[in-house]
Amino acid sequence: MNFIAKFIAELKYFRSLIIKLLLFRFIVVFLVFVCFGSAHSQWEKIALPDTLENSFLLDVQFLKSNPDYGWACGYKGVVLRTIDRGNNWIDASVPNPYMQLESIQFLDENVGYTSGTGLIGQGKIYKSVDGGNTWTDVTPNLFYGSAYPRLLWGCYFLNENLGVDLGGDCNDQYIYKTTNGGTSWTRKAYKEYDTKFSDALLYDDGSGWAVSSGLLWATFDYGDNWETYAATGERDWQEELAYLDGSFLLPYDLNCDGSQNDAGGARFIYDDNLIEAEFGKAMYGALLLSKESGWVCGSEGYIFFTSDAGNTWELTDCGIEGQGHLDDIWFIDDTLGFVVGQGIYRTARLDIPKPEIVANTNEILCTGEEVELSTHKDYSYYEWSTGEKQRSIKVDTTGFYSVFAYNSKCDSGTVEIYVEFLELPEFELSAEVSGPYCEGDTVILTVEPDSLDYVWSNRSTSKSISVTTSGKYEVTGTKSNGCGLTKSFDANFNPTPKPTIEASKTTSFCIGDSVYLETIDGMAEYRWYKEDSNELVATGRAINVKDSGSYFVEVVSDSGCTALSGSILINVRRDTNQLQFSYNYPENVFDFGSVLFPEMLCNTIEITNISRRTARIDNLILDWNMAFSIPPSQFPVLLMPDETIPIEICYTPRKIDTERDTLTLPDNCWPHLLPLAAVGKGKTMAGN
Repeated sequence: MNFIAKFIAELKYFRSLIIKLLLFRFIVVFLVFVCFGSAHSQWEKIALPDTLENSFLLDVQFLKSNPDYGWACGYKGVVLRTIDRGNNWIDASVPNPYMQLESIQFLDENVGYTSGTGLIGQGKIYKSVDGGNTWTDVTPNLFYGSAYPRLLWGCYFLNENLGVDLGGDCNDQYIYKTTNGGTSWTRKAYKEYDTKFSDALLYDDGSGWAVSSGLLWATFDYGDNWETYAATGERDWQEELAYLDGSFLLPYDLNCDGSQNDAGGARFIYDDNLIEAEFGKAMYGALLLSKESGWVCGSEGYIFFTSDAGNTWELTDCGIEGQGHLDDIWFIDDTLGFVVGQGIYRTARLDIPKPEIVANTNEILCTGEEVELSTHKDYSYYEWSTGEKQRSIKVDTTGFYSVFAYNSKCDSGTVEIYVEFLELPEFELSAEVSGPYCEGDTVILTVEPDSLDYVWSNRSTSKSISVTTSGKYEVTGTKSNGCGLTKSFDANFNPTPKPTIEASKTTSFCIGDSVYLETIDGMAEYRWYKEDSNELVATGRAINVKDSGSYFVEVVSDSGCTALSGSILINVRRDTNQLQFSYNYPENVFDFGSVLFPEMLCNTIEITNISRRTARIDNLILDWNMAFSIPPSQFPVLLMPDETIPIEICYTPRKIDTERDTLTLPDNCWPHLLPLAAVGKGKTMAGN
């Protein structure tokens, strides 16, 4: 696979990774933890040449191939050079006292580049081929609207010839590239709102990274083309890009151009997580020692170290004079590091005094209690292993506790103490019957084993107690070592339901009829029984009953409580209806057909007495009694057994449409219903 195809594949992977980072991004509040051992590697200031003693430096670099060689650059065109691992520094400044040199990079002991911004925003890049003794201006002169590129910032060279330089402001971004050591340049312009380029990295396979305010950029063609790759947070100034084995460390200052030095922090990207630490001060320089460990530095002399991918940070600014501002940091190895800003500092190991920790009790400590720990004397500052920062703390867990106490950051010491909390007794509190419990139940609570002393909240000292009401019941078991443990049981006696039965109509009716019985709503289960046989006849809230007998229902509530209703007596009479309709119409509808408006049409139906006793009909009932009518002169009627009589029903249209009604014939057990239908038809008339 060629390097372009390989990088595209990696780009796709890391793009999905960064998307996940943004989904899982979270903020961590800064906590200081004492890291024993390297925690006391602090800083000492290095003497500089008299004329450069007060120089403000912005970048520092040592050769990885030969760390005896190092360079630093800064304001007023200052460049400093060392060939003895930073013990001594000599002047190697560029011939321009108006330069603010932001970036310096040497590829070997001789060839190097430095770039930055000069007067009225004119950027410059210089090249040296003799280790910094002399410099040549190799600034891109592309005449894109001005003679010089604007606001050049960081430069990075893959080798002596191929490199990039970043420029622009918060509205326009430029990347300049050379393939001949600065003899000529090409420029690519980008327009990403509210972001400003600062730093870049290139690799032998053509891939590379760049950083701007709140954004990561990527290239896979040796810097010819760049694209925005992922957002790393708000559009805050990220002055430096540190990358190693898939991890990113990005210091930041608020606002696109980093105009607030009283707010900022660091963003650490590691294994699909973006962890942002807020330090309250702007951070400018960054360095990764491994995938998990790195350094950042910034305003007011703040220097922070993390060994767990940014989850926690340690403040290590001891020895920085007057809290001077710092801008970049570099480590030759795990112990020898340099930080630059208002001067040059390197790591130094200090002698550590030992404070003492005393506890405020001589009694035994049991799990669940707490003890106060404090130093044997006052110090100006405290940093406990718990994160607290006062002279005394309270702890409640067995383990080692340490305090980092100091009067100044360089007069400090760490001491450790072991605190043991004795074991609490172990016992079981159980109920004889598992819940749920209902009103009227009795619950037996029991404790095991017998080897402990027990006291209940009702002052009983027995192993078991009986409870019948809702409440919290506690028992304390005590071991022979004096440590006691309290357990509780919440007894909840749920209300018992009170079911009743409602009938949909009279409970005395004829054979062939039925009645619906219904009970209370909201129960989990329903079971209906016939009393004389205890037979389960139905489940559900309502049942349809057709047979005589006494019925009752058993209900179970959602909490599991069961209750029985009272009984209801159903009487099915040995009786039937006397009458029946006789008609011959489809679908059991008495259909008059079409009737011209406003004419009247009368039809007849037949009613037969099918019983063995005389039947009397006083009237038939119409639901609406509007379009349809029954001549009242036909009533009352007496029907002998098996006698059939005709009844006349009339229809007079009230509208030009289908009209309906229902005819009701009362009877012994239930009424007979006959639907009526007719269509009012318009009458057409013509004349001269």
